[in-house]
Amino acid sequence: SDLQSRAEKLLSIINEPENFLTKQGLLYEDPLQVSGTEINIMGLPKYTDNFYIGEKIGEDLAMVKPTEKLPRVLNIASGSDEQRQLPHAINLDISPTGKPHIIADARRLPFDSHSITVAMASHVIEHFHPNEIPDVLKEWLRVIHSQGILRIAVPDAEITLKEIVEGRTHKGEKAIDFEHGSAPLTQIYGLGGGNIETDDRWRHHILFSEALLQWYLR
Repeated sequence: SDLQSRAEKLLSIINEPENFLTKQGLLYEDPLQVSGTEINIMGLPKYTDNFYIGEKIGEDLAMVKPTEKLPRVLNIASGSDEQRQLPHAINLDISPTGKPHIIADARRLPFDSHSITVAMASHVIEHFHPNEIPDVLKEWLRVIHSQGILRIAVPDAEITLKEIVEGRTHKGEKAIDFEHGSAPLTQIYGLGGGNIETDDRWRHHILFSEALLQWYLR
């Protein structure tokens, strides 16, 4: 299929980060027109107005003091499942659905600089557009202590693209199924990425190889 040929081309340059990033237009060249979501003064969806934990100071976010737990662990984009909030961490998410401790946009963390020991972001950074990622990473690093740790997990481009090329996942399931969805397609485009009603925030906009993630971090 056309998608398989695109995946083969990307696999051939997977260890050339800048080239790999540029050529990802092969996957994302047909962006869907998504329905607009009204955004409030803090850059959050308007429906979160009554849920924000903190205070507004003019147009700026109030600094939210972390708990006294040491070390201070921040779970960025903790998700919509209340049962998966981490008991040892300060759980932060843009949506109130999972009942995180703090509701905020991961691009503007309401914490003092150097106040977090460990910040973790599992399957988060791929939800940002490539040109946003340097500023997002700088913001995450801003809140981390000089001896702290930033832990990032992302979908693996090599595994995903190989499954697309081979047509099957490691579980033997169809790798390409636009009607019902498949794990590799979700890794590339995000859950509901093919649905025009999906909020742009929940889509994936970039696929990371190990080399590309290292390039961004450097």
